[in-house]
Amino acid sequence: MVWDNRYRPSSLVIPDFVIRGFKTESETCILIPHYELGMMCGSSFHAMQGVAGAVYRSPDNPAFPAYDYHNWIASPYFVAPGKLFALAHSEWYQCLQHSTDPTKRCSTGSNQVNSWSNAITAFFSSDSGRSWSRQATLQRPEKISDTFVPLWPQSMIHHGFFEPGNIIKEGDYYYSFVTYVGRDMNTAVVSKCGLMLMRTKDLFAKQWEQVIPGGMSVIDPYNGNVIPGTCSWNIPTVTYNTSLCKYLMTFTGTSTGKIQYTTFDSLANPQFGPVRDLENQQYIAIPENDQAVGFNKMNYPTTQIDPDSKGYNFEYTDDAFYMLFSSFRQANGMSRNVYRMDVALVDAMELANSQAQQNRKGVIGNIDGIFPELGTQTLKGWTCDHTFAKSIPVNLYVAGPSGYGGVYVTAGMANLETEPGVSTLCATNGVKHRFSIDLTSLMRQPAYVGKPLYVYGFSTTTGAATLINRSGQFVVPGR
Repeated sequence: MVWDNRYRPSSLVIPDFVIRGFKTESETCILIPHYELGMMCGSSFHAMQGVAGAVYRSPDNPAFPAYDYHNWIASPYFVAPGKLFALAHSEWYQCLQHSTDPTKRCSTGSNQVNSWSNAITAFFSSDSGRSWSRQATLQRPEKISDTFVPLWPQSMIHHGFFEPGNIIKEGDYYYSFVTYVGRDMNTAVVSKCGLMLMRTKDLFAKQWEQVIPGGMSVIDPYNGNVIPGTCSWNIPTVTYNTSLCKYLMTFTGTSTGKIQYTTFDSLANPQFGPVRDLENQQYIAIPENDQAVGFNKMNYPTTQIDPDSKGYNFEYTDDAFYMLFSSFRQANGMSRNVYRMDVALVDAMELANSQAQQNRKGVIGNIDGIFPELGTQTLKGWTCDHTFAKSIPVNLYVAGPSGYGGVYVTAGMANLETEPGVSTLCATNGVKHRFSIDLTSLMRQPAYVGKPLYVYGFSTTTGAATLINRSGQFVVPGR
């Protein structure tokens, strides 16, 4: 756990956005963003104190187009000793214009969230984040349509510029990805959505440019030039990864409900590589609720923080870093903690080798795949208890891990002949570590066809079960 909500300074200080951090000359800090902002600092990332102080409260200004009702100060950037700049997600609600109408006012039904429009604004701190002042409105909807009002009771008519990403510098420019949702002013139908890329040479400029596909730039404070294919990419974080020698973008895929990532070479003209899911995220349990496994977008699990990153703004990662996330679930909406998880850049065999190096006496292993054999299909792989010269038991589950919806199928032994490469990973000599599991019984049950398979290896010393690498990546084949 990084932050415990029991020590919050007020009920409104909750992690309601991606957790971002910065360094000063003497401290490392993270923001706990909501429309009341908390901040927690320490002498290093691992020494931050558990108490977050309240450093900003939104003014509830109902005026349009001020966009100063609720502000989420979300993307801090250290500029100079004591001085910080930040981008903010600033919400305004059209129902504020109807405060005397009992059917249209914000307190009626879902009028507030359903009449939501949004801007990207700029804030400044001259005391290392202990207080903040509004500097500018950078992007906002130019006008609001009364056509939207009758639609509030049925659906959310949100539109505008949302959820600024972290600020990262390349060359002379500072960049940040933000989300844009445009709507037809007459029909309220979404006309455009996706990520747009903002940049500026001067953090304190009243307007930023938008980078448009092809690398050109325009200044358009009222409309978004979105990057095609990014409508489902939610609140990205970008770092320059020194192991990949590329920019690494992590985001929540709103169409998949998973943390996804891609890479690219330049912010000036980003050309994204393939989008992939972050491996093993489906096993991360929310500690307050053992049944909550994996993430939803409200966990905001996309922050990349490498405590060893050079500079002040966590703009760099290498082959191992942290991602932070909120414990949000519907049952604990206002009582959210902040947790961290370890992330490593590895492939399948490198992962097994990394497990062996980092946990010298732990269970490691790998599922190689499903192979045809004697008229059926078999699941093959290997597992061992590192450095122990003994074959170990395995269990097979289908449809989920043990304890998270998985159904126990069978037990066996990893006691088949093993090639030298696996023996090297297991640090043994002449011991059998391979397994082969017949899938015939599962293939005969239609309810299990297409369901993922999970293999556990058991410790020689403690008997504890460990889920081995590539579990969940192979499914029960049809007959």
